[in-house]
Amino acid sequence: MNIALTAHHPASPNPPKPAGLPTIPTLDAGLAHLAALPLANPAQARHDLAVLLDSLRHAPLPAADYLTLLEQGRIAFTYLQEEMARTFTDRAVPLGEREQEVLAWVAGDWHRLASAYAHCAQVAPADDPLSPQQLALILQRCLYCTGHALYDHYRARREAPPGLWLDLHGYYASAEEWGVATQPVDEPLDPGRGSTHATATYVEALLLDLAAPYGLDLRALAFVRRLASRWAPLVQIDAVETEALPRFAVDLFADAGVRPLADGQSGTGLRRLDVGRLTAQLQQTQVQLAQRVQPAQLGLGDNMMADRCAHLIGQLHRPWSLTAAPRRFRRLPASGEARVCRGGDAIFRLLAGRAFVQPATAVYSRGEFERLYMFRQQVEPAAGLAGTPHHDTQATETWQVINHSAAGFRLNRNRAGLRLNHDQLLAVVPPDGAHCLLGRTSWLMEDRDGGLVLGVAVLPGLPTAVALRPVPSGGNRDPYQPGFLLAGLPALGQAASLVIPKGWYVTGRHLEVAADNSQWRIRLTRLLEQGGDFERVSFTAAE
Repeated sequence: MNIALTAHHPASPNPPKPAGLPTIPTLDAGLAHLAALPLANPAQARHDLAVLLDSLRHAPLPAADYLTLLEQGRIAFTYLQEEMARTFTDRAVPLGEREQEVLAWVAGDWHRLASAYAHCAQVAPADDPLSPQQLALILQRCLYCTGHALYDHYRARREAPPGLWLDLHGYYASAEEWGVATQPVDEPLDPGRGSTHATATYVEALLLDLAAPYGLDLRALAFVRRLASRWAPLVQIDAVETEALPRFAVDLFADAGVRPLADGQSGTGLRRLDVGRLTAQLQQTQVQLAQRVQPAQLGLGDNMMADRCAHLIGQLHRPWSLTAAPRRFRRLPASGEARVCRGGDAIFRLLAGRAFVQPATAVYSRGEFERLYMFRQQVEPAAGLAGTPHHDTQATETWQVINHSAAGFRLNRNRAGLRLNHDQLLAVVPPDGAHCLLGRTSWLMEDRDGGLVLGVAVLPGLPTAVALRPVPSGGNRDPYQPGFLLAGLPALGQAASLVIPKGWYVTGRHLEVAADNSQWRIRLTRLLEQGGDFERVSFTAAE
């Protein structure tokens, strides 16, 4: 019996063994190799595991021993992959050279392990085939490895390489063909559940893709993946009946996940997802969270606040119930160029037309007074505390506009440039150049050619550059920092708000605001939005 790999990764049962590659003659020798892995040195241990898998590829053990050795090594392998992934997760994109290299290693190693499992079935003799239970285990592990490779690309904000989805579909199709798609197998890496099957592992990858992973921060992505793993067994996969075509389906011959069906599309590779039970689970969980049931009590983990859990599950309801989501604002195709910049100083300069400087102030702290007195021959007292401007080393960049709506923009850049993070504060000047808008990166992906695709969610209100600092509680005064005042939108019920540096918000905190040669004090009242490097807050005048 033979697992048919996709054309992307052609199978060769016993390729010639390269010179210098060791031979693993017995199961005991393989187990000794695993026991000697230097887990404290992930890079070296990863190399040693790759050597083991390559050795088995060229000189395989008997199929049963081969499978036993892979099962023994998979736990250490997964741990090492996670350690290596720290190099490229939660990094600005485009990835640096080292980050791209490690991502390629990790993705290649997932493929290497999946191919090793598939090889077990390929080397089993015809007169002593593997049992259905062993085949179910092999295919679930192949799906597990391929799904992990996709997940690593999501958290690296990198487009998946061509053929990866075809590998996933191919393994699932083999499980269907052999009738083991829903046969339970043990899963020691998930002791809470204990067992899983090939269909559930396949559905987990499909659900994660439906959740728009490039629009999630790293913590939210891990949470959604945990939900997908927990609830994937609720989803059933069926062949598509031509007389009752669904709105969404997965095509086993397409290099993509679940997509809307095109008019007249048909074929033996189409599969529909029955998400009725999953939809009911989503609705029930939303009700329980609204009733103040804690996430940990619902099996959702204890590292996410209840309100964030409720928000994320609300976001998942439409894509996971396969309901087309109506847009609040119509998205229109567009063309032209937009200017984009990041960072407080650069955004201040774009809005104000000048570099940020410390505003003059008539109120001096004791330390400021002493400095002025000591260096009065070198310092012009009338200059106050104007100081020197912050040096702006970041220029605006030109991006192509793909489409836009009242809520934001979709942009792309086909060349190297500034590295961006998810949920980062940006300034955008649209093609008409009428106004400069503030926004945050809501969707971010590096494509296969090294370009970037960027989604920008616009913050409400036209911005004005201001200078901010906390009102001192003692005698020391902090320097001013760039900030941005967003005008209110009464027609939409939006009051004026303020964009401040990350970590500044404390309910009731007083800030000094300076703009246009005037200064005033405000009191922070509510945190409206939090990004990776900013907070948007409401405020009132301080008494």
